[in-house]
Amino acid sequence: MATVIDRVGTWYRFGENGPLYEILGDGPILGNGEESVRIRVLNTGELVNYPVRALSEDIREA
Repeated sequence: MATVIDRVGTWYRFGENGPLYEILGDGPILGNGEESVRIRVLNTGELVNYPVRALSEDIREA
């Protein structure tokens, strides 16, 4: 499995038809103890801490 550093600058989609987001780097440990990545959602510009485990459910864009 790729590390977060390998994924910086890559684009993913939330599910099959969801919005695109870019991985910016490591995020903080979330309140439930999970690791996160910092992402930017393309259509809103929103910056979000997103659980690393959720990346495996999303689609990487070419």
